[in-house]
Formats: sequence, C-alpha cells, structure tokens
Amino acid sequence: MQHHANKRTIIWLTVLVLLAIFSSWLALSISKGLVIKQVRNDALPNQVIQQAEVWQMDKTGKVNLHFTAQRLQHYTKNNITFMQQPHFLVYSKKQQPPWDITANQGKAINGTKHIQLWDNVVIHQNAAKPKSHATTILTEEIMLTPSTHIAETKKPVTIMQHGATLKGVGLKANLQKHWLRILSHVKAYYNPSDFNKAAKSKPTRQKQP
Repeated sequence: MQHHANKRTIIWLTVLVLLAIFSSWLALSISKGLVIKQVRNDALPNQVIQQAEVWQMDKTGKVNLHFTAQRLQHYTKNNITFMQQPHFLVYSKKQQPPWDITANQGKAINGTKHIQLWDNVVIHQNAAKPKSHATTILTEEIMLTPSTHIAETKKPVTIMQHGATLKGVGLKANLQKHWLRILSHVKAYYNPSDFNKAAKSKPTRQKQP
C-alpha cells in the first residue's frame, strides 16, 4: 500500500512539474504533509492536496512568487483548481517589499492563466523605506493575472495609506509596476489617527470557524 501511495505521489509531482513548464514557472517546491487523493470522475476533484506550498522563480533563480493554501482541489474539466485560505507573496523586480495577498477562497482558472480570489480579500504591501508608507487594499473579490501581474475587480474597494482612505467601485492595478486606479465613484478621506492605528499591524482576514 505504501509503495502505491508513493507511486501516486511521484505521478502527481510529475504533473505539477509539467504544469510549471507550460506556465513558465521555473521552479516549484511542495511543502511537507501532503494528503493526495486521485479520483476518476469529472464531477469530483481528481486531485486533492492539503497544506500546499509553491515557489515561483525567474531565470536568475530569484523568487518572484510564493503561494500557500490549506487545501487545493483540482478538476480535470476546464482545468480548474479551487483553493481554501490562499496566501500569495508577489515579489517585485524593484527593491520593494512583496505584495501580501490573502483571501478565504480562490480558484485558478485554465491552469494558472487567471486566479480569482473572493471572500475577504486583503492586499497589503509594507513600507519600502522609513519615509514611505504601507498600502492596504480591501475588497470582496479580485482577479489576478500572474503573467502580467495585473489585479482587477468590479467590486467596491477600499485603499488605505498613511491615514488616507480611498473608496470606490472597481480597481485595476499592476503589482509589478506599483500603480493602481479606482475605476468609479471615488471618495477620499483623511484621518492621521487612523494611520497611527493601522501602521502597527497589517489588517488580517477573519478566520473561518
């Protein structure tokens, strides 16, 4: 039984490596403690992974993305992977802190072409220098395109930085180039005391019971 389990693990890791090649991921590392299941039924996930961890590196070996999830469920039909408690660290080519992205739920569509996150999405970047400021983006749903580092949503968003709060509907941002734009219904607020409270800690998502 152990021999068959190891064989299935090797097969699944091989599939991940092939996926990495086709999606231009140059390195993947899976964390310990995987629970892997295989099912041949389009109505059910054909692969299930617990405590998943993935590293993405560029051609020089520098990490540009780190991903973890409590649970992954992959469906062969439409090549979709559902995620529980996804957590991304997206690194910039510039000397900037990574974008820290969390949500309660998510799914990777068409392999890893698009990643949709929803339910209490928090996107945060710490200050790069003592005189710069941390940025936090809150929304209920967002679509990430890893190949272009574009993040988009049509949902209401809140952006907080150094006591300033921007609220609006819709967002388009480039996490690599560090620009973002609220699409409509923009309202701005400023309260320095809010910054002093928020600067002490990053907003965290609520844990599911």
